[in-house]
Amino acid sequence: MQKLERVLICIDFSDYSEQLLADAIAFTPDATQVYLISVVNSRDITAVRSASNYFPGDNFLDHYIERSLQSREEDLRKLAAKRGGGKQENFRLIVKVGVPFEEILDAVEEEKIDLVVMGDRGRSNLAKTLAGSNAEKVFRHSPVPVLSIRRR
Repeated sequence: MQKLERVLICIDFSDYSEQLLADAIAFTPDATQVYLISVVNSRDITAVRSASNYFPGDNFLDHYIERSLQSREEDLRKLAAKRGGGKQENFRLIVKVGVPFEEILDAVEEEKIDLVVMGDRGRSNLAKTLAGSNAEKVFRHSPVPVLSIRRR
């Protein structure tokens, strides 16, 4: 088996994100570079865009996106410090806006990831939606192995 040097851990800030990170670190102790990715779902942006029509000229949407990106990055930094198992210096943080599974797959290609680690379901706790879950789409389309860590 190839050495897993570059590991991408998908964090959605669900109830078990802390445990997911701790388990991922335990499963990949020899990884030299650990990437934490969190994606602000474009579906949320669309909803805020609709609401922003009621706040004309306020740049409501731009402020929301900026705050969301900053908040996610700060939360990833805190999570890494709390549950990173002493590997914080090896963490790279990735925060994007878009369709989660697409952004994850793009990061796999861009960062030459060896392994993706993610939970088996997202924040909504729905196993599937009509179009299928983001986790399921990553499992189906990832060019590298995907490790699913189930909620305990």
